[in-house]
Formats: sequence, C-alpha cells, structure tokens
Amino acid sequence: MKKSVFIVSAAALVAASCGAPKVATDVAALDGEWNIVEVEGKKINKGDCENVPFLGFDTKKSNLYGNTGCNTLIGALKVNAKKSSIDFSQTGTTMMMCADMKVERMVLDALGKSNGFVMEGNGKMTLNDKKGNAVVKLQKR
Repeated sequence: MKKSVFIVSAAALVAASCGAPKVATDVAALDGEWNIVEVEGKKINKGDCENVPFLGFDTKKSNLYGNTGCNTLIGALKVNAKKSSIDFSQTGTTMMMCADMKVERMVLDALGKSNGFVMEGNGKMTLNDKKGNAVVKLQKR
C-alpha cells in the first residue's frame, strides 16, 4: 500500500512540474537577445514602432543592451538566479525622437517596475514586478 501511494505521489509531482515555470539556476539562461512581445498586457506588433523592441543580456560582462522601439538601450545588468531577481536601475537610452514614442514609454516604464524573471521554457521569459505580476513578456530571437 505504501509503495503505491509513493508511486502515485511521485507521478503527480512529475506531471505538475512539467507545466510549471522554471526558476533559472544559472544566469547564463538569460544570455542572448529577446524580442519584447508584450508589455503590461499589450501585445507589441510590427508597425507599432520604428524598430523591433528587444533586450539583450550578456551575463558574463553584466551588460544589458537592446532597443525600446525607437532608441538604443544600454546599461548594467544585475541578476541573481537563485532569487530570480533582475535589476535594470543603471540603464540609459539614446535620445532620438521618433514619430510615435508610445511603445518606448511603455517599455521603459515596465523595465522600471521589473525586478524578477521567470524562464517559461520554449524560449519564453517573463519579467515581473515586486508583486509577481507580469510586466514584460519576451521571446528568444
């Protein structure tokens, strides 16, 4: 009887873990470029801005780079994989003026709120605010 309870419990645990978001155990999982596909629930479509907004992470050099839809983004990257925390506080952009700055304002505001991340598998990642709410959804390039 104990053996069958253990097997059922183990099977349930394995099944539950398959669909659960993954906590990164190695910051290198962030490395590379990620398209910004959604900001605070609003999907970013081609044509919403002049450039495809994206974030690039280089964890070995602790660098962040990318594009906000108009301007180039650069800065320092502080990541703690065990806590799934991320810090964009030392970030800056170029100062070009684009015809529509709406996406850029949304991206910069959301990055200012971001302090955590969840690796969701299939090349997807979410940046969350302090309450755990999704503020930016990313797709690996």
